[in-house]
Amino acid sequence: MELVDWILNNSKRLSLNVEKYRWIDEWLPGYFDYAVEIIIQGIKYRGRGVDKIEKIAFEKACAESLERASTDLNNLCQNRWGTAAYINLPGARERAYWELLGIDKVLCHHFCKRKMKAIPIDILSEYVDILRLNRLLVKNNISFRFYELSPVIDAKIVCAISHKQDSEIKGFISGFGANKDIKKACLSALFESLRTLVVCFFDNYKLDKPMEQLRKEGQPLWHFCKAQEKESLDYLNTYLIPDKEETVLLIPENISIDDVKFKELSYIKGIFPDIPLFFVQAKSDKLLTPQFGDFLPDEKTMKRLEIFNGGPVQISTSVPHFYG
Repeated sequence: MELVDWILNNSKRLSLNVEKYRWIDEWLPGYFDYAVEIIIQGIKYRGRGVDKIEKIAFEKACAESLERASTDLNNLCQNRWGTAAYINLPGARERAYWELLGIDKVLCHHFCKRKMKAIPIDILSEYVDILRLNRLLVKNNISFRFYELSPVIDAKIVCAISHKQDSEIKGFISGFGANKDIKKACLSALFESLRTLVVCFFDNYKLDKPMEQLRKEGQPLWHFCKAQEKESLDYLNTYLIPDKEETVLLIPENISIDDVKFKELSYIKGIFPDIPLFFVQAKSDKLLTPQFGDFLPDEKTMKRLEIFNGGPVQISTSVPHFYG
């Protein structure tokens, strides 16, 4: 059974609520952005999905909401990252690996103060009307750039960084993507960044929780908000963003999906035995265990940072990392 059919057949049981966003009609015409909210065991879970095919955008949002439910149901409260849901097990494993890899690379570049490599936005010319997008960015006084992070044998990692000169937000908005294909990694980063910057730069976005509570709870949202402060943009520009004429050479690390262990998250299948998705979590001794909130440089973390840096590293925690 296809996921869309399963979702619709179980819509009442899931208390399914669907929202179709219209911002994308202006910024990325031809694409669709769906938000899906479900309720399982009395708790709400929300997912988003963007794609050029409307059905797939809806399915992506459904899969993400169910993935978030799965991490709760499998009691992953302390470390719910590096997870994915997909229609087959190899695909779920690959996507969980990509998420873990993206977090690792952002933290490594941030704490080791290693420059990223600029990527021209027209790398996405086969997927997006770049001239139209650039006109919108210029019209709204938004600086938007792609940067590649240190790759591995079988994957590319990309972040999108945007800043609006005349905004109350003095820092930046980011989006992330990882994939075997660098163009698809950029596309993921574009989706994630644009749908966020539209809200942050043009709507009166308010937090549901105080910042201090987000920090204590170790929420990625705290990092997302801290990145919007001037100190974060200054740190980024000083240590991670290359100068216009600077050449950055990124040498792939000897890391691949073969270095990752996967745990299947099966609890949700006890509730929905016929759910057409696989849920997994990725972990690796070669990659950082994701950390959010106060950064605790334990022995494993320091060893990973020193390997990435090629020697001893003096980290500063005064500015939080920007993966959020």
